[in-house]
Amino acid sequence: MNYQDSLSEADEEVLILYPSRQKMLLLLAGSLVFVVAGVFLFLNASNLVNEGLDVFTIVFFGLCALVLIFMLVKSYPLLQMNDEGFRQWSLWGKNYLISWEEIAFIFLSTGRLSSSLNIYLSETGLETFSARYPWRGRFCRLFGRLVMVISSSMSPVPVQEILETMQKRYQRRIEQYDIYVR
Repeated sequence: MNYQDSLSEADEEVLILYPSRQKMLLLLAGSLVFVVAGVFLFLNASNLVNEGLDVFTIVFFGLCALVLIFMLVKSYPLLQMNDEGFRQWSLWGKNYLISWEEIAFIFLSTGRLSSSLNIYLSETGLETFSARYPWRGRFCRLFGRLVMVISSSMSPVPVQEILETMQKRYQRRIEQYDIYVR
């Protein structure tokens, strides 16, 4: 199935998007390359600073590899949208609901190598979201009310297409709650 079919085959009322297995395998391979390079550099390190950086590289990319292996074994949706709002799953199996009335704006950011769809909460939305998920609400405050990021590095379809499909299917909700989309 090509990426054009991923969004069109979803139920009209619910849009579910799973991470791309090919992209996860590529990221896993990259992480393992950095772990091997870190081990090689650690064995040949000449001073304490280089050893510390090598250990940091091994631990960081080793954890990244473990997370990617876990994500490959236990498949969970990257994103789920419906008339209620957005749902996002964490690695610990927690399911977060971001309702449409809590969202202030949806912003598409593009860079040289990747793009992402960023969802921000309104002030009142942050309060209701924080009441339901206190720890997640603290992180939202820390990052300027940013509640969700859908990155092209894991998505099977371009994030621009996700935004266009979302605007088409949920235009009524976007207008009803006066959500700014850019």
